[in-house]
Formats: sequence, C-alpha cells, structure tokens
Amino acid sequence: MTRVGDPLRTTVAVCAAGAIVALATGLALGRWQAGLVFGLGLLAGSSNGFLARGALRSEFNFRFTSGVRLLALTALAVGAAALFDIRLILVALAGLALAQLVMAVAAGVWLVRSA
Repeated sequence: MTRVGDPLRTTVAVCAAGAIVALATGLALGRWQAGLVFGLGLLAGSSNGFLARGALRSEFNFRFTSGVRLLALTALAVGAAALFDIRLILVALAGLALAQLVMAVAAGVWLVRSA
C-alpha cells in the first residue's frame, strides 16, 4: 500500500511532470520525437519501483526478477525509440536512467525525513 510521501509515488509524479516538460521542450525545439522518447523513458523507468515491490512478493529469486525486470524496461525504452528513430535509443535510455536517479533521490529524502 502506498501513501502520500511514498518515494514510489513521488517518483512517478516527478517523472510524469518531466515527461510533459520533455515533450513540450521537444515540440518547442522542433524535435518532438526526441522529447516524446525521453518522456517515455522517464515513464517506463518510474514503474521500476512498483515492479520491484511486486517482485519481492514473488516466489522467484529477487536477483533473477531484477535482471528480467531491468532487461524488460530497457527493451521497452529501446523499442519506443526504434518506433520513431533508431538514433534516439540513447535519449530513451537517458530518460530511463534519470527515472532511477529520481527514485534514489526520492527514497533518500524520504529516509532523511522519516528519521
């Protein structure tokens, strides 16, 4: 169960806002595909925490589910980039990576506040 201030909800909110900003920036610069792909990477990456939480309840080995989860998220980001322009793969992966950084910062802030 999530609650207000939960790092996972914060991550999704920040990444959703970032995806909107990325798309708007891409549109303003005439590179809407890049903005969209970056935003999709952010959104895909923001789901990682919820997927990891679900994996903890799974009967499978957490290391195994982590590898599969990260591979699937990477494939999702690469696939989204390939739909628009194969050269945008690094942009999608940058969005994915930034979402992980947002999640780490949100968790750190939550830990400090709850201490």
